[in-house]
Amino acid sequence: MRLRRRSAAVTAGLTCLAGLVLASPAAPARAQIDVYYHLPFGTWTPLLRGPGVGGGECLFRVKYATSNSRAYAALRVYGGNCGPSASGGDGYRVFGVVNARRDVYAVPMAFSRQTDSCGTAIQAVSNAPSTALQSHGAVVDMNPAGGGLSMWFTDFDTGSYSGIVARYC
Repeated sequence: MRLRRRSAAVTAGLTCLAGLVLASPAAPARAQIDVYYHLPFGTWTPLLRGPGVGGGECLFRVKYATSNSRAYAALRVYGGNCGPSASGGDGYRVFGVVNARRDVYAVPMAFSRQTDSCGTAIQAVSNAPSTALQSHGAVVDMNPAGGGLSMWFTDFDTGSYSGIVARYC
């Protein structure tokens, strides 16, 4: 599995090949915007508000950590217009960040239903393909088919997400 530099993969469509997701060229319909936030390793964000697919908003939380020596990035979606995530198209997706150069791993996400202090959510987890990779963050792509917004939550960025907090739970 080759890691892709995130700047190249941001405007890429995703193609599934042999269980791995690899970047393939795609022309975005609108400009791509990246925003950067600080999130310590192993902690969930509060409930955050993001733009909805086709309007409205999406309520979500994100976390990155290591489990059984394998890095992962997790996204919990609690409601709103978050779009499809499992089968492609417009929708929220999560990728793991492995270093400060913003290299990411893109593998098929595993889905489950979870309940926590914020409510009931659909959780998507992207596991690193190798135990040699370190977990340094998660990037959440919103409306990734054709551009959109990527929110980076890393241990090396310094931005605050306080302006998009829906509630602390």
